[in-house]
Amino acid sequence: MRCGGPIPGKPKGGPINKKSESCKLTRKQLEGYRQWLSELDEEAQETGDFKSCDDEIYETFCLSSQIGLQVYESYTDEELLDIFLKTRTGAERKLQFGRIYCIYKIYIRKRFGSLERAKTQAIIRRKNLRDERRWPPDWPDRIDLEPFYRIAQAKHITILDSDREMLEGLVRSAQRMGLPPVVTAAQRKQLKKLGCGNEQNLFYQIGIPVLGKNTMKHMRQFWLRARGASSGSPEASSRDGVHKEEYVK
Repeated sequence: MRCGGPIPGKPKGGPINKKSESCKLTRKQLEGYRQWLSELDEEAQETGDFKSCDDEIYETFCLSSQIGLQVYESYTDEELLDIFLKTRTGAERKLQFGRIYCIYKIYIRKRFGSLERAKTQAIIRRKNLRDERRWPPDWPDRIDLEPFYRIAQAKHITILDSDREMLEGLVRSAQRMGLPPVVTAAQRKQLKKLGCGNEQNLFYQIGIPVLGKNTMKHMRQFWLRARGASSGSPEASSRDGVHKEEYVK
């Protein structure tokens, strides 16, 4: 294990004290090692050599090294899966084990137990990223009833004041909670009379997410984090203060 001294190509951040038993990396040093590993990966992408690295690099980043272990632990599951997702090439965009840089492959296998398990999680991650792009945190502000009204008018469906009140109430609920609104049995019956069939059809038309339970669980956490970050507070905004069981799919 290497705890200090210059390494060719080693990122700047100051040498680690060789006498330190913990070899605790500072944040700056940790970021430097991660950047170095990223550059090694880019080089492998260019040369096509993903399987090998020199002994010094391996000894630095392997899991038996205190430096390598800290670098490994600094990566979130999502970051490691994103590294895996970058291996998609060709028309079919399939994930390729052979295009994972050797050190990253060690980290991914350690984190997920096997590359096949990582592949399963990467596929889920890819879907989650697609849903995040489709439904950013500000989706409630872009709900629009006008498309529904235009369709109803084209079908010669009469919209009563009570219908408008119900529809606007669903929109207010979504905007207040930041989640797809819960539709009651009475409202569902009312929507059927308006030619919607069910609430999912209405949601598609006006811009409210229609998501399964597992996807909804992920998206709710995503919205919560993003809205909390945008408000400058670790706490969720009031629009997210709703119990998860209030969403029924």
